[in-house]
Amino acid sequence: MILFSNCGDGVKENSKRTMDNENVSEILSDLIKYNRKWIQIKDEEKNTEQNQEVYISELGDTIYNQNKFYINGQLDSAKSAFYELDLSPDSNGKYKGKITIHSSKIHNIESPITRRRLQLYLLNKEDSINTDFESVNMNQIEFSYSSSNDTLRGVLIDKLEIDTIINGENMVRLLDSRYYLDNKSETINTFIEVFEEK
Repeated sequence: MILFSNCGDGVKENSKRTMDNENVSEILSDLIKYNRKWIQIKDEEKNTEQNQEVYISELGDTIYNQNKFYINGQLDSAKSAFYELDLSPDSNGKYKGKITIHSSKIHNIESPITRRRLQLYLLNKEDSINTDFESVNMNQIEFSYSSSNDTLRGVLIDKLEIDTIINGENMVRLLDSRYYLDNKSETINTFIEVFEEK
């Protein structure tokens, strides 16, 4: 889940394509459906357990998303990468929520983290992209969106800027992690295609 490129450009290109096309239902009919579920892997000898969220496409492809690692029944934050979603209805087809990110990278990076930026991209009820959500130097991001039902589809980018030294020079290293966001077990999340193409 580590990327060394700016993923936002691909999202913006897809946003323009989606919003410019007048026949959204035609676009959606060509998109891939995914089944989202958690799988559990136990190692009784080491008394460890790993819960992995996967997206399985109708074509049989598997994409790994969140990961929770337990030792002796206790969550190991240094080996886990997941989010907590708090979503509630607001009014007139609007929803508001908060996402809290738990990233193993924060625990495993020795160099100073100079900046952390969370960027949230959501599909609204017209299947266009809302990119208004961002937080800096926090592990939480708040958002609101419109939907004809309580379906949430999106992607969250966790960008870390880290001080490092390369060939004796002070440099900034960028680490990007992405989390696909859905609150339904079956989804057509167009962001998966955008990021998997890169």
